[in-house]
Amino acid sequence: MILKKGEPSLSDKMEIADKWIQLGYTAKMVLRIVGILEATYYYRKNKASQKPRVYHGGRPIPGYSLSMDGQPVSDGQIKEWLSELIADEEAAYGYRKLTVCLRRDHQLMMSLWTIVELGGHFYLTEDHQTEKLQKIKESRLKILISMRML
Repeated sequence: MILKKGEPSLSDKMEIADKWIQLGYTAKMVLRIVGILEATYYYRKNKASQKPRVYHGGRPIPGYSLSMDGQPVSDGQIKEWLSELIADEEAAYGYRKLTVCLRRDHQLMMSLWTIVELGGHFYLTEDHQTEKLQKIKESRLKILISMRML
């Protein structure tokens, strides 16, 4: 908002409106005369009365996930299972497929992001990606060649 010369700022308008509203005039009428939207007035008024938020660093990472029966399974064990899934030569897994496999095979209750945090370095490494891309390109090339031969 660009202020014209001599025009009061929003905080000045808020003070004027508060003064007139405390004298008994209706808020709607005062705000219309002062030139403040009701939503802006009440938002600023409520925001000023709230305590500032303090960030305490968030929830710590527990180091385990739970199985369906409520037993804790360590992150190390989950990483082993991830490496076994990814070690397969034909495997083309992303984090979603890995999550489904772990949920199905090992009855784990975990989110997709747990897999990203734990196994991201396994399947997102550059060497692994280039190998997978090379295999995909070769298989597509074979398909194209076989289609031309038909």
